[in-house]
Formats: sequence, structure tokens, C-alpha cells
Amino acid sequence: FPPSRAFPKRNFNEILAIREAVEREEEEVGQLLLLALLAVLPRVSIIKKDGGVLKIDKRKKALPVREAFKRKVKQIIADLGAIKGPVPSVFLGDARYLSREAELIFTSPPYLNNVDYSKVYGLELSLLTLSPNSTKEMRAKALRSFITNSSPPSYVPEEVSAYAHLPIVANYFADMERFIKQCSAERLCLVVSNAVVKGVHIEVDVLLARMGKRLGFKPRIVVGAERIADVKPKRLRVRESVVELCL
Repeated sequence: FPPSRAFPKRNFNEILAIREAVEREEEEVGQLLLLALLAVLPRVSIIKKDGGVLKIDKRKKALPVREAFKRKVKQIIADLGAIKGPVPSVFLGDARYLSREAELIFTSPPYLNNVDYSKVYGLELSLLTLSPNSTKEMRAKALRSFITNSSPPSYVPEEVSAYAHLPIVANYFADMERFIKQCSAERLCLVVSNAVVKGVHIEVDVLLARMGKRLGFKPRIVVGAERIADVKPKRLRVRESVVELCL
């Protein structure tokens, strides 16, 4: 839906005015202010995030934009003033191609077929880029994890050859293999969740551990939370795990 439908009219106009003012600021200051504006969008909108989708809820009370924005900026300034210790380095890039040497990499890639992040954050994306095609463009660039970003696979990792007929599975593991291959770390920890695709239980943690072993790592799986996937006509128990890969 158009972003204008996600806000009371006054709030939408004020968001656009702040967005325009932010663009006139110096680059670093402008980026920080833009971050603050994007951070308050859910609270100043009539949008409700319901699982993996956005819904318009006209009963929701939207906060005034300027008040929420000022409060968020003050919070960011206070956080920056309280920083102690080493200053982190931030790099923008695609994890499948961005190689950084490290002793430890600890990350949680998108869960297989769980959330379409390009849709859930579509509101923020549309106002970040001011482009009606931002969601589609982001989906095309992102790690292929959700079924709507499924195209015929050009490469199928051997660990998932039995699931190549299912949408997205081969592409997801192909992208994860590319990521693991370019990681220059003695220890790589992946927080992942198993998934159900077309009624088939995909043990993501086990398959990634096997892939890691093939790529020269020593794998270990630490099981965390378990949840029930309500896949009619049955209910399947799936788990979230940390897949640890060590050289």
C-alpha cells in the first residue's frame, strides 16, 4: 500500500517535511537524523506488525511525529555521549561478498522461509529511498530466504540435493555456502531455525553443520528454543540452534 495510508494525514506531512530537512544536513548528521526518523515510524503510524505482514489498524493511536522524533534524537545523543571503550567499525555490504578477518563471527542470518524482511520493513524502506519499488529492489538484493524470492536454482549444494524440488531451499543454502566460504574467522557461530517448506521439515542446523564440515570446519550444534509449527493437518516441532563452525 502507499505509505500515505500508513499514517494520519498530519503525521505523513510532517514526516515528509522532516525527511526533506534531513537531506540538507551534513552527511553524517543527516544519516543519524534519518535513522532517528525511521526508528519512530512504527509509533507514529497506524500500522501493526502481525507476524510476517503489515496491517492497517485505524484504532491504533499514533504519536505526534515531532514529539517522537525529538525524543529519539535526544536518546541517540545521550547514547553517543555514554560510549566508553573502543569505537566500533561499521561496514556496509553484502555478507556473501564482504570478507573481513576476525577471530569470531557471531551472526543470525534470516531464518529459512520465516519472515520476508523486505515486506515487514517495507514502510521504512519506502521512506528511506522515496521509491515505490524499494521493497522489490531490496528483495532482489537480499539473501534468498523467503519463498517469494524463489527462482529456479542455478546451483544446489550437495547437502540439500534431496530438497531441490522445494522452492527457496536450494537458493538459501547456496547463499549460505557462499557466506561461509568467504568468512575469515577461526570460529563462526550461526543462530538459525529449522523450517517447514511445503509440509517438509528442513533441519537447517544439521544441514549447515554438514556443509561446514565439507568446507573444512569442525561443526557443533547447540540447541536452544523449540517451537511448534502449525502446518495443517499436522503440527511439527522445530528448533532454534547455534551452529558453531571452528577451524
